[in-house]
Amino acid sequence: MKITNLTTTLATKSILFAAIAVATVAAIFTIWLEDIAESYRHAEANLLQVRAMAFELRSLDKDGEAGPGFDYTIAERSDTLNVTMLDLMKQLDSPRLSRVNLRAVRRAYERYFSKLSEKYDDLEHNDRIRAISVGMVYVDPSFKDFTAALAGASKSYEMNATIASTSCEAGIVITLFISALFSVRLFKRYERARTAMLAAEQEAILRSEERFRSILRNSSDVVLIANRDNTVEYASPACRAQWGYDEDDIRMTSCLQFVHPDDTQHAKSIAQHALATPGENISSELRLQCATGDYRHHEVVVNNLCGDYGVRGVVWTFRNITERKAFEQKLSHQAFHDALTGLPNRSLFLDRLERALMLGRPVAVMFLDLDNFKLINDSLGHEAGDRLLMSVSERLRTCARRSDTVARLGGDEFTILVEHLANDDDPYEIAQRIADALREPTTIDGREVITTASVGIAVCNDGAIDPEGMLRDADTAMYHAKATGKARCAMFDASMSTRVTERLDLETDLRRALDHGEFEVYYQPIIRMQTGQIYEVEALIRWRHPERGLIPPIKFISIAEETGLIVPIGRWVLQEACRKARQWQRMHSRYLSINVNMSARQLQDDNLVSDVQAALAESGLPASSLKLEITESLMMTDRGADVQKLYSLKKLGIRLAIDDFGTGYSSMSYLSTLPIDTLKIDRAFVSRLSGHSDDDAIIKAIIGLAKMLDLEVISEGVETVTQHNLLTGLGCDRAQGYYYSRPLPADAMEEMLKAPADMPVSDPIARAQDRAA
Repeated sequence: MKITNLTTTLATKSILFAAIAVATVAAIFTIWLEDIAESYRHAEANLLQVRAMAFELRSLDKDGEAGPGFDYTIAERSDTLNVTMLDLMKQLDSPRLSRVNLRAVRRAYERYFSKLSEKYDDLEHNDRIRAISVGMVYVDPSFKDFTAALAGASKSYEMNATIASTSCEAGIVITLFISALFSVRLFKRYERARTAMLAAEQEAILRSEERFRSILRNSSDVVLIANRDNTVEYASPACRAQWGYDEDDIRMTSCLQFVHPDDTQHAKSIAQHALATPGENISSELRLQCATGDYRHHEVVVNNLCGDYGVRGVVWTFRNITERKAFEQKLSHQAFHDALTGLPNRSLFLDRLERALMLGRPVAVMFLDLDNFKLINDSLGHEAGDRLLMSVSERLRTCARRSDTVARLGGDEFTILVEHLANDDDPYEIAQRIADALREPTTIDGREVITTASVGIAVCNDGAIDPEGMLRDADTAMYHAKATGKARCAMFDASMSTRVTERLDLETDLRRALDHGEFEVYYQPIIRMQTGQIYEVEALIRWRHPERGLIPPIKFISIAEETGLIVPIGRWVLQEACRKARQWQRMHSRYLSINVNMSARQLQDDNLVSDVQAALAESGLPASSLKLEITESLMMTDRGADVQKLYSLKKLGIRLAIDDFGTGYSSMSYLSTLPIDTLKIDRAFVSRLSGHSDDDAIIKAIIGLAKMLDLEVISEGVETVTQHNLLTGLGCDRAQGYYYSRPLPADAMEEMLKAPADMPVSDPIARAQDRAA
């Protein structure tokens, strides 16, 4: 249709431009002819004027001849006429008037004027009057020739002017005829173009209507056309595919009858708005009931086309967006829920906490952090850690009440919002249920894992705290519970904030302590129980703070582990212990082994083996004189790289010991798969020795297992003669503890080592008698 209209327009414009061009040329030609005719008429008038002047000149001659004397007036008038006649003759000599030959006129005038001049020059001044008559006698033939030439030229000009005028009139008639001819042709062309355009428009309308009907038939959207009373007059075939209804089931019904009851009022408002704003698209969302009875979300667009001849109704277009709404809900759920456990995340938890605080009712926040989770995660792998977190989240859901909110903040941190508190003991009861639930072992990759949690509780009775502040208080209480032994529950009080601030200050100071040389190594002897002689010394780090004084490891080792500072600190302890051990060996010419503790973070360090080699090389200490102590929980590791490091260390000639044995999660049979030389029995078992307790049996079993595996046994934390005697009776080889010696500075340890190698450190029986005294 657009191409037809363009062609028609171009043809019409071409004819119009041609007609205008022809009319313009004809008009210019006509004007030119009229100008020529006007020129001839003007020339004819000039000739007539010249002829009149000639006759006037002849009359003057006669008047002068008849007069009584010389008349200067007649003479001056004669001169004037001659000059004027000459000017007019010059005007007649024009290129435009070249068709008329004026040479005869000019020659006749020149002869006549020459005759006059000759006669006038020969006469005296007072005879001028008679000269005129004489001139008349002599010049009359010339005058007659001149006037005859003038009459011929005038007649020629008159004839040319008539021809030019006739041509001009003919040109006008021809121009009008051509213009009329082009106008008729233009009108006919316009009529044909208009007819073609109307036909094209009609065809386009038909095609558009056909396309519209085709679109309605094939569109996946449901289209309803209703009258002003919302009665459906047309329903598209998509009704069956989308809603399960036939078209006839929907026609002549209200287009609002399928709308969800909660959306009916909104649908009516849309219909009223559409009636009030013809031609405007109104978009919204409605829930519609399908033939199956379920409601589905639809995007609806309503347009009032009652004034459109082809529609004459209100068009309702429905698009099914149920899947999109489900996806949006899924995204919303993901935005406010933890991806691993499905629990609410930090944002949703704080939102619910804020709403609970706004109500002004007592609420409590419980902050839980799993104890030793990082060790489990690093040992068994992240997938195993994720499975443990999912198991813990299920148990927390079970322990919490239905009105409470259990959330995961990230990592191994969980929170519980406890609303509708009956008393302040409600959080403690939940915490006890959690502790009981977590004591149940979880099987991961064939291993039974038991985890505990440190719980901090913050209570608000009047809503006078912001959500972030309350969560921070619960977090502070949790750190207090963890610092006091883990697997505990602590209620927040103001003093805890002070301790948290102190911990932050301690962490800051710890970062500069190594550079400032604030660390020291203390040494505790390990004695052979049968002889009391020193064969090993354990290196223990101490921090001498410039303001706080001597800080024990229990206050800063956990911070060093969390921050990663344990790696450079442990490297320094290793270097210092090896150097001092080699110095004592040379000084006292005796065998001495140095024991150095190694943390999980150090074992994971890629430079561990090279650091040990460097410490041995720099100090000159034999590898067999170095024993590295690792905690029992590291035996659980499935990290091939970590196990490989143990074998690499063993190949260097270094000995390895399991520290705190009996407190971890490992199976004793796992000992045979690691390159271990020594077992160190945890002080918790030694402290409960009584001669008939279950702990005695455990220690006896550990010693028996060690001897079967050809391993050395060291008992930690021996503090009494009873413990010494019982361990000796159970067959323990070596021991350390306050009963023999506290950890000593290097100089004090050096004095103790000055005793002969075969001399006991002390006589346990004598020491017991001294204490009794």
